[in-house]
Amino acid sequence: MRSGTAGDPASEGALTSLPFVPTGPRLTLAVLSEDAAVAATVRVLRPGPSPRHPRPEDVLLEARLRNDHPGTGPSARFVEQTLDIGRWFDAAQPLRSPRIQVQVRQHTLSAGKGYFTLVGDVRTGS
Repeated sequence: MRSGTAGDPASEGALTSLPFVPTGPRLTLAVLSEDAAVAATVRVLRPGPSPRHPRPEDVLLEARLRNDHPGTGPSARFVEQTLDIGRWFDAAQPLRSPRIQVQVRQHTLSAGKGYFTLVGDVRTGS
């Protein structure tokens, strides 16, 4: 994922999943940003007609993503993060849990610079 306009802090890149039923009360994802000048968040959304610009009531949860080991060389590492999504998971009847979407958003903190973020191993479970 990369912001739409390199180096414009007001430009924001977004990556949104298709709607799905979670398989457990935790959402885990691994994130690696190219530089420390990246600010990223993850959102849990109620599926709606416009995931790029969800209504405030459709944003169920929003959290900052850690950027502990940014870079592109040997010192760069994916950082795994876990969110509690138990409020949207019905343990007694998992297949009846409400559908959700996951959205990762990022922007650069440095004018004149454009950076990317890699997101991998996104999963739900216990």
